[in-house]
Amino acid sequence: MKHILTYFSILLIAVMMVLIIRSNEPKISPKILTVSKYYSYLYDSDQKISVPIYLNIDNHPLSLMESYAHTFISNENETKKLEFDLYRVEKMGMETYLNEPYQLYHLVFIMPYLATDYYIEDCYLNITLSNDQQILVYIGKMSLLYINSDSNLLDWTSLSGIKKENSFLSRLSEIHVRFSTLNNEIESIRIGNDLEVTFLIDDHLLVIQIPDESYLLDNVPIIITFSNTEIQGIMNFKYINDYQILKESGPLINSYAIDQT
Repeated sequence: MKHILTYFSILLIAVMMVLIIRSNEPKISPKILTVSKYYSYLYDSDQKISVPIYLNIDNHPLSLMESYAHTFISNENETKKLEFDLYRVEKMGMETYLNEPYQLYHLVFIMPYLATDYYIEDCYLNITLSNDQQILVYIGKMSLLYINSDSNLLDWTSLSGIKKENSFLSRLSEIHVRFSTLNNEIESIRIGNDLEVTFLIDDHLLVIQIPDESYLLDNVPIIITFSNTEIQGIMNFKYINDYQILKESGPLINSYAIDQT
């Protein structure tokens, strides 16, 4: 009987210790993170727009495609607004921010129909979930470009991009376009609605130089205007794949508290 009481006492003490430890564990405050980014896309009916978000809790409705009821982008006061239809939610890798693990998700949207350029300098993603939860997060800048041209004066053969030397920020510094023929002088190049860039040409290599700015930049189209006024577009190309965005982006990170469900 004495052995039974001893065993029971030890078991009771162990259970109490576990309960005490759990009660003292810091509670996780559900959060969503975004990183300020320059989103630039050339219109095409098959083009998809991908917006990354980070969640520090599992099984939140934001991680489930069927939980989304309505999405659109806008400026802060919604004087500029554009409907975005969600195509899929992609679960990606894990990252850490301020000693908390975050799951990365890509919200992949269908390119909205355009007949002209569209630009929002301070862009917010507005989400309504099927449980009526409203979520508003800042994502950066959004530039959607439209060109009506089939010009092919630059016969390019390869694309590559590099970051600024000794910079951890996931931002393009140069784009290199290797080409076989160039049939007209280039007047100007832009990679976004408000982002005209400098360039130089040397031995069948077009080097596009991108200015520094406090936004991520890894996936852009190239819009070339020639001296004869013809315009040629090169569709979006993913130049950089970084896997430690939160670790490297510091002040560009936007954090928001969200409901658990």
